[in-house]
Order: sequence, then C-alpha cells, then structure tokens
Amino acid sequence: MNRGEWSEAYALLALIGNANFILSDKSLADQNTSQYKVHSILIPTDAPNKFVSLAVQNDSVIANYDGQNNSIPIGDVKGIATSLFQQIQTSTSTTFSFNQLDSLWNDFFNPQIKATRSEKSDIKLEIYDSASQTKAIKGFSIKSNLGGATSLLNASQSTNFLYEAPSKISIADPTPKNLGRLVKSLPLKHLGSVNQTYKQNLQRVDQNLEILISRLLVEYYGASNREKYIKDLLAIVANKNPFNFTNTSDYQKIISKFLTATAFGMVPRDLWNGSLSANGGMIVVKADGKLASFYLDDTQSNTNLNDYLFEHSFFDTASTTRHDFGKVFDDKFFKFNLLIRL
Repeated sequence: MNRGEWSEAYALLALIGNANFILSDKSLADQNTSQYKVHSILIPTDAPNKFVSLAVQNDSVIANYDGQNNSIPIGDVKGIATSLFQQIQTSTSTTFSFNQLDSLWNDFFNPQIKATRSEKSDIKLEIYDSASQTKAIKGFSIKSNLGGATSLLNASQSTNFLYEAPSKISIADPTPKNLGRLVKSLPLKHLGSVNQTYKQNLQRVDQNLEILISRLLVEYYGASNREKYIKDLLAIVANKNPFNFTNTSDYQKIISKFLTATAFGMVPRDLWNGSLSANGGMIVVKADGKLASFYLDDTQSNTNLNDYLFEHSFFDTASTTRHDFGKVFDDKFFKFNLLIRL
C-alpha cells in the first residue's frame, strides 16, 4: 500500500494503544480534555454490514467477529505500531510492504481499512462520553500528514468545471497555468460542473457554491504568485464580491459548508442526500506519529475542525491528460479541475 493507506492502519493501532480520545485545536495541538474515551473500534469486513470489534481488556486486545474471539497482548500491538510508523517515515518508495502486520491482521479477522468510494468513514469508534455517561458509535475519516499532504477531494473528470470565453482563445502553450493567466481577466461564462450529479450535490450545499468554486479555480490557475490555499483565494473573490453579498463573510460560510460536506459525506459521482457517513469527525496522523482528533458531537471540537479545514485546505493540479482539462476546445471552451488537499 502507499503511505496514506499504511497511515490508516497505523492510526488504528495507535488508537488501540490509547483509550483516551484527546481532542485537538485547529493547529492539531492537544486540548486538556478527558471527557471522551474509545470504548471499542469497529472495522468493516468483506461481508456486508459486518464489523470486527476491537476492545482493550486489561493488557490484551480482544478481537471479536461473528461470535469468534481472539486475544492479543497489547504490547505486541504497540510494538507493531512503532515499527510501522518507522517504516512509513523511512520508506523511499511510493508503495511498500510491511509483513509484520500480516499475523496481527489475521488475528483481527482480516478487516478492511480503506473506505469505499462512496463512504467517507474509514473506521467506526464507540465513544464513551463521561459527562453524559452515554456511548455512541460514530464513523471517522482518517487523514495523514506522513509523507506529504493528504487528499480531501480526489481529482477525476467528475471534478472538472466548464467555462466559455467571450471570444476565440489562441494560446501557444496550453498548460492549465498559462491558460489560467490568459483567461483570468476575461468576462467568462461559468458553466459549472461537467458532472450533473456533482452539480446537484453542490447546489444542495448552497445555490451559489458551484459558481463560487468556478471563480476560485480561475483565481488558482491564473495566480501569478502561486496562491493555492482556499482561504487566500476566497479572500480575493470576496473582495470582488461577485454575488453582491451585504456581508462578505458569507463566502467563508459557503466554503466551510462545502469542506465539511466533502470531508464527511459528499462524493462527486453519487447523488448525496445530505447525510454524513463519517458522522463522528476526523483523525489526523501527525508527522510525529501522534494522533489529532476532532469530534463533531462536541461543539468546540466541531468549531476547531471547521477552522482546521478552512485554514489548511488548498488546491492542487492533477494530471491534465488523465483528467482531460487545461486545454481549449471548440475555440473558446475549456475546463479546470478541482483537486483539494489538506
């Protein structure tokens, strides 16, 4: 697997070794709270709607699946977690193997760690809230800062946005950046998402979102000084105020709703009903191997998560040949691609 996929396995092992669910602020620093604990971890299997349950009892991890139980010393789990983290840090290959995990994974009844295309939840945690003395099973998305930025929204042809120029475009070297600089000052017609399903999803979040993203992409691809962070590009658009909002802070509200929907529920090619499959929040594997956690059910943590997403999300440029964008067709039409990293 690649670093990101191995990071998800590492996050699982690290969660097993630390029952306290310590929440983080927007800079991923720990907050002083001991209100929440991880009671158990639920990981999907190949069988539909069946999960492996992992829970710590004394000095052992108890894996339960379909009435079967395995007991694994927690020291073994922590040792493998440490070795995996070192392997992720030191590997020079894009993908690599880690055979030390094979035996442990077999004891865990071989669950799946990777979410499906339409599922934003990588694992489910049974969280105990000591304040209310209640338990809740919630889905969490796992992101990793090991080995570079992680994707919040993967690029595909479904994340292309279509534009029409007011007249014929002539460009000798049609790269996305060159094209962006050429068309940035033109009165473009923003035709929105090329994918009708994604178009409906974006409109469900906010009626202005589709065109707002279109404008942000023009600012990104046309940037002379390589602005890429969404907060910086949004400041440029908000200053122009294309929607004539009375309060320009409404632009941030729209984008924050979009980032939350993208992180926890909405995917481009599936019609979205507004629900969040990762309804618990996000776990981030930091560069030092520690985990930063955000819990949507906690009001302050929810605010911190929104701030984290807004301040750290940025646009990136995907493969133009694979995703078919960044060139002119029919004289005055072109597409820009939406790829968001964190």
